[in-house]
Amino acid sequence: MELTVSSTRDHGRTLVSAEVELTQAPTALRASTGAVVPCQYDDATSSLSWVLDSPLAAGEERVYETSADDAPGARWHVEEKPDHLNLHAGDDFVTRYTFLGMRRPYFWPVNTSQGSIARGSGSEDHPHHYGLGMAYGGHGEGGGANIWSDWDEEPYGPCGKVIHRAFGSVVGGSVYAEICETLWYLKANGDIITEEQRRVRVWQIDRDEYYFDWESELSAPDDLGTKPFLLAVRLPNAITGDTGNVLNSDGEEGQEAARMHASWCDFSGPLGDGWSGIAFFDHPENPEYPGKFGEYAVNPQMTLTHHAPDYLDDEPLNLRFRCYVHAEKARNSGAGDRYQDYLNPPLVEVG
Repeated sequence: MELTVSSTRDHGRTLVSAEVELTQAPTALRASTGAVVPCQYDDATSSLSWVLDSPLAAGEERVYETSADDAPGARWHVEEKPDHLNLHAGDDFVTRYTFLGMRRPYFWPVNTSQGSIARGSGSEDHPHHYGLGMAYGGHGEGGGANIWSDWDEEPYGPCGKVIHRAFGSVVGGSVYAEICETLWYLKANGDIITEEQRRVRVWQIDRDEYYFDWESELSAPDDLGTKPFLLAVRLPNAITGDTGNVLNSDGEEGQEAARMHASWCDFSGPLGDGWSGIAFFDHPENPEYPGKFGEYAVNPQMTLTHHAPDYLDDEPLNLRFRCYVHAEKARNSGAGDRYQDYLNPPLVEVG
């Protein structure tokens, strides 16, 4: 089987997928460049995925053929524990997903070769700020539930929780690791606000460049207030808009860039012996696009907020994001080009 990849714009080494019906899934493709490229097949969606072996120029066509060769490079392995999942790419421990025991599930650490770009839990400074994950409700503005703070007393409590219900699937493979999960958002009294079907796919270019592709389908929330859903990351205290480098899609820099409506924002700072950063990419199909970036209480934090629209009624709310982890200053990370890779992936023709 041949798969021809093309594009009208330049692409970096991005993830591409093709819908194909396969009875026997290959583990590798051979490119017209001669490279042997790992691939991964998803039976549930009948999609074959791989990462471009090298950048693709505008107007270039590259042909891939299914191959009997063994897949080279990192193979994702998910180590399942009672309350968390450890995600490894080859010999590298990339991240942990904690799904039990906290107010809400979260990824931490989020490692580059310099250390974790996300802060863990247990700090005296705002202990409810931890990791990379989804939250809801802010500080309970408008009388809605608060699944952001960790307090059970006034003024922000009693607070609710996001609880893990079940995994639909936990997958490791040659190209990505993927977590499919059902979660409930609960008020403090246990009433259900919404049920979420979450799919997070983690894939990698190299040790210091990898991505979280996040998709959430949520039932119409049963709650008061403005119903904000937040994609959030708490960064190490050493990284702020003053000591670090923040850049958004409008070219704004500094801490104010992380407090605006924008299609993406990249927050980076000194870590270990170098720099590391993380960018949030908003998808145009999300309500209120572009969403509002901001922080709650402290500078070394980035949130991207979308409110559930009132017209939902019985329709689901769909949210899509990509998180881009890198080891560069924001102005050097190429986030703008990587965002375009996200919005406009290469075309794939199945032959």
